[in-house]
Amino acid sequence: MSVSAVGNQIYINQNMHINANEIGNIQNRFDLQSAANITALQEKEKGIEETRATEETKELNPDRDSHKNQQQQEKEKSKEELEEEEIKRKIQYFIDFRKSLILDIKA
Repeated sequence: MSVSAVGNQIYINQNMHINANEIGNIQNRFDLQSAANITALQEKEKGIEETRATEETKELNPDRDSHKNQQQQEKEKSKEELEEEEIKRKIQYFIDFRKSLILDIKA
C-alpha cells in the first residue's frame, strides 16, 4: 500500500506522541538527577558550615623586628669591612709590586 506525501505526513504525526513520551521520560530523568545533585550539595554544604573555634593569635614581638634590623646592619657593616680589607690588600699588592720593580731596576 502506497502512501501519498500528505498521507505519509499524517501517518508520521500520528506517532509523534510516542517520541514525545520517550523524550519526556528522558527529561524527567535529568530533572530527578539534578534534584538529587542539589540535595547532595546542600547536605555537603551543611557539613562545611561546621567550624571550630579560632586559635589564639600570638602577639607581635617588637624586639624581634629590631633584632632583625640589627642583624641586617651587622651584615652591611661586615660587607663594608670586607670591601675595605680587599682594597687594602690590592693597595699592598701594588706597593709590593712597585718595590720589586724599583729593586729590579737598581740591581
